[in-house]
Amino acid sequence: FDAITYKFLSRPFNVHPIYYSLYLILACIFLIDTIFDSKKNKFVSIITFIFLSTMVFFLSSRSAFFTYFVVIITKLYFTDSVSKVIFLKSLVFITLLVMSSIVLSPKLKDRIFKLDENQLSYSGLNFRYKIWKNSFELCKKSIIKGYGYQNSRQVLQNYYKEVNFRRAFIRKLNSHNQYLQSTLDSGVIGLASLLLMLISPFLIKHTSLNFKLFVLICIIAFITESFLRRQIGIAFFVGFYLFFALENNYFGVKQNY
Repeated sequence: FDAITYKFLSRPFNVHPIYYSLYLILACIFLIDTIFDSKKNKFVSIITFIFLSTMVFFLSSRSAFFTYFVVIITKLYFTDSVSKVIFLKSLVFITLLVMSSIVLSPKLKDRIFKLDENQLSYSGLNFRYKIWKNSFELCKKSIIKGYGYQNSRQVLQNYYKEVNFRRAFIRKLNSHNQYLQSTLDSGVIGLASLLLMLISPFLIKHTSLNFKLFVLICIIAFITESFLRRQIGIAFFVGFYLFFALENNYFGVKQNY
């Protein structure tokens, strides 16, 4: 099972497991609508849902693992066509799927239960916390306007060197947190703009559940990744945000579908 987990599974697509996982989680959200639509072929949708869910687990991204469980359970709970009995059965099924994936995959088991034992491979909670701490210290020095999108990366590398944070400097790591990254790039104005985009779907009436769940996926992903520093992250956030905004008629556009 190690041969089909974590980076081995995502390598053919040349993306980090977390980004790959989020596309799959969003696909699972859409599949739930199909499964509980009486006019659609449920069998094919259920098999596809199980297959994509298994791929999420085998990708072994800890944050994606948590995101999947929160988002899918929330989707099932607030979907009108899902009765309490079906919800409880689905909850049991997903829990068993999660547990069996952990048992079958040694890689996943290690990443879930040994959160801070991978520091030599540039992982672990303490290592990431140290990155956040250094990024936060830089944010405080230019909190209003930041350092600029082009310059912030080099400023952060210089600070790593100044405080002798060798592992982060050698790997030229970014903030690994989009909220800190936006503050580094554009100061509090940039951070406020990002937060406004994330909060607005929960404040505007008649926003679809799928839109809210998509934003929830992004909110969680932004905690551990500088999501908008990667092209695939920008494509995911901007593309689907625009899709849901148009679907919910945010811009007052006449819809013909």
